[in-house]
Amino acid sequence: MKKILSFVFVITLLISTGCEKDKETALSDYVIGDWKTPAMYVHSALPAWYEIEISASTYSIKKTNGTAFIGWPNKSYSVSNKNKTITIKTFEIDPVDIIYKVTLTDDPDMMIWTTEDDGETFIWERF
Repeated sequence: MKKILSFVFVITLLISTGCEKDKETALSDYVIGDWKTPAMYVHSALPAWYEIEISASTYSIKKTNGTAFIGWPNKSYSVSNKNKTITIKTFEIDPVDIIYKVTLTDDPDMMIWTTEDDGETFIWERF
């Protein structure tokens, strides 16, 4: 009887330890880093892509084709961990907020931003 109780205790302990849920990284921590989009063809026959550097309080973004670029440094952003959204200030003279729904993929080095208004989508890959 003692062996059976010990066996049941060990099995219960193994099951409860093995079923602990992994702690998810908060979106506000996940987005920090250097990201780029795949090459796109926007109003040109030449490929171009976006690169974004996100720090704890600002982001800097540039559009490049590998040789030339246009950039917008040190813009503000905020993250809602609860709603899984990132809100960025645009790079215009009178900045407006754009809210993107952030989808994390099975690949820890990829995220997808989609606007709720017009469905504009950016696929970001860590580099």
